[in-house]
Amino acid sequence: YAHRMIGPMVPIRRQTEALKNGDYKARVTLRKRDAFRDLAEDLNELAQLLEEHEKSREPTAEASGEA
Repeated sequence: YAHRMIGPMVPIRRQTEALKNGDYKARVTLRKRDAFRDLAEDLNELAQLLEEHEKSREPTAEASGEA
């Protein structure tokens, strides 16, 4: 039981650090019976939204005047 409660915190903390550092491709993968599964899914959704937002902010070749 303790392993299912404490174990997921390692990948969750790893993803949180990655997001803080701008790595929006990072995702958390937990086993089916791990605790905090909902939190991991929410973090993955947040990472996806941040990644999409970052891509939409990148200038395209047309927008920057390059051909």
